[in-house]
Amino acid sequence: DHSVRLWAQAGAGGGWRCTAVLDGAHQRTVRAVAWSADGRLLAAGSFDGSTSVWAVTGAGAAECVATLEGHE
Repeated sequence: DHSVRLWAQAGAGGGWRCTAVLDGAHQRTVRAVAWSADGRLLAAGSFDGSTSVWAVTGAGAAECVATLEGHE
């Protein structure tokens, strides 16, 4: 669906819950993601030839701060 989903452990029961859906940055499937060392930025690479960079703003929210075009 061209999106990235952020997940968090739901508590002591060990379940997981989706905390955010990052969408609108890609036209094709997202094929790779990577976190920055400090955990504040997330890069998502897509089959559409672009990489989106997301700034995590807390509580599962994130904002797309850059889109890089032309990767293979």
